[in-house]
Amino acid sequence: MKNMKPAYQARTPVVLNEQSGFVLPYVLAVIAIVSILSVVGANALKRAQDNLSTVSQRTELAAALNTAETVATHVFLTSPMVEPGLDLSGQSIDEGSLLMGEPVPIDGLSENDIWNAVGGMRAIKSGSIDVTIKYQDADGLLSLNAADASVLTQWLGPLIEGAQNRQSLIAKLLDYRDANTNRRYQGAERAEYRLARRSPPTNSPLRSYQELQNVMGFDALTVDPDELTTLTLFPTAVFPRTKGMPQALASRLVRPGSATAADDLVGTQLVDSRFPSVRAQFTFTAYRQGVPFGLRRVVEIERTSGNADRAFSRRRIAEYAVNADAEFPEQNYVYLQLRPSAPTRPDE
Repeated sequence: MKNMKPAYQARTPVVLNEQSGFVLPYVLAVIAIVSILSVVGANALKRAQDNLSTVSQRTELAAALNTAETVATHVFLTSPMVEPGLDLSGQSIDEGSLLMGEPVPIDGLSENDIWNAVGGMRAIKSGSIDVTIKYQDADGLLSLNAADASVLTQWLGPLIEGAQNRQSLIAKLLDYRDANTNRRYQGAERAEYRLARRSPPTNSPLRSYQELQNVMGFDALTVDPDELTTLTLFPTAVFPRTKGMPQALASRLVRPGSATAADDLVGTQLVDSRFPSVRAQFTFTAYRQGVPFGLRRVVEIERTSGNADRAFSRRRIAEYAVNADAEFPEQNYVYLQLRPSAPTRPDE
């Protein structure tokens, strides 16, 4: 009887540890969170470094563009005009002819001495940055600042629907850019802008084609400012070159029954001179080996004779980034040099 076990024997209760089996998942979760935060932080740091590098590279490219523009402006103002373009030989010239923009003979000049006024290319080197400079005589190009109403109507007309609306917008553009405050028929001056609660017109030339959106009525047009920039790069000749013009823009410029949009340009507006004018458009493109993008700037420079305080006027047309791989084929450009001394008279 003593060895018999009771039918029921109380068991010792098992105490469960609440942390048992949870330590490993907790550690793994912490490691995963830390890893994710590390990856996110590393990506954010890389993006910040890339952005900082891009800003730094763009700043350096812009500085190189400024240097190139200074050199090109000096060369344009101090070089005599010859039949194809500018004489870069540095030979002695007459100061009066230079100031008046009169062409000089080109006897004895080599090809490298002449900077062609129809897309001639030169280059400068600013540290490790190369800058190409394209020179285009601007007297035969459309200028929103210099062209009169007839030329503006011919070129901008296809981009504006309705003859009445076209006439009104051209008048508003002319009122916006001229120095006086006399309102044209269908135009707009400060009173009209004030009634519309808009910024008043500057009564000065456009500083960029983006500024065209500030002209009353033009903000409603579905015309990309870049299209206008492209449009103005083509000469207002009877048979303008359309190679390179965006197809969408070219198709909008061609009228029914016309070979080109410029077929009926007023004859007196056409520039048929063998010599360049005092107004030029320069396209500067800066790039550096290993940098995936370049920076391009287009400016318009005009000599002003008889003005001792202001030898030239300058307008920036556009500035934008370009794809370096697509834009810069390997070419041997002639490098532009500053003239060593001021021009002197032949008899000095």
